[in-house]
Amino acid sequence: MMYKSEVLEKLKQANVTKVVAEFSGGGDEGGFDDIVGTSADGDKAIDIDSDEWNWLCEYLDDLLDGEYGGFCGSCVRGSLNIDVESGRVWMTSEAEQYVEQADVEF
Repeated sequence: MMYKSEVLEKLKQANVTKVVAEFSGGGDEGGFDDIVGTSADGDKAIDIDSDEWNWLCEYLDDLLDGEYGGFCGSCVRGSLNIDVESGRVWMTSEAEQYVEQADVEF
């Protein structure tokens, strides 16, 4: 797994200021529905289907897997967020079964 500082530096070099990765899942299945990165002027800065962003997908997968594993039994939706300027990486989520909400800092 990449370190947060490495991820932030690579995003900064690519002029990406924010990343929002929306996810959902339940039972043993789940994953990312959309990953959007934007530049300072608000333009889309990431073509997530491009191989050049595999490292970011792997980093986000590792964070999500560490928190939810295989989505065992829970119906969850939320987002992983990266603010490059502040260095903040966090997740917001809502588990539908229990209607619990959580914010997790990484």
